[in-house]
Amino acid sequence: MMIAYLLIGMPQKPNGILKFTLGKWYQYPLYGIAASTLSTLVELIVGYGCELLFGVRLWNYAHYVITVNGQEIPLHFMGYIALPISVIWLVLIFVVMDFCFPALLKLTEKIPSKAIKIIAIILGAIMAADVIASCIAVFI
Repeated sequence: MMIAYLLIGMPQKPNGILKFTLGKWYQYPLYGIAASTLSTLVELIVGYGCELLFGVRLWNYAHYVITVNGQEIPLHFMGYIALPISVIWLVLIFVVMDFCFPALLKLTEKIPSKAIKIIAIILGAIMAADVIASCIAVFI
């Protein structure tokens, strides 16, 4: 969520690569395209990366197909990403970034910076321990 915020901002207040769209008629459509593309790329990289590195396929969207004139047309790419899922990501990102994220930003502004640093260190240590434990479990 934070990466999306830094790269494209929020629907009502775009920043980063979409700052130029503020107040233009295409502000919301371009935000939707950027948000959906960003989330779909992350999904593709994570899905392919996990299979490549760990030999584990976390999800498979190969069943997303439509039949036209007796021929099946895939709505997926290698089973890692699918058009219907990308549309779901678009809707979820709009809802989260338009309603939830602004409230979260206001809440975090009330937390003292020293507390934020402590929380960040603790969460970073937990994440690092999780990555190390996962790598040991997979590679050893």
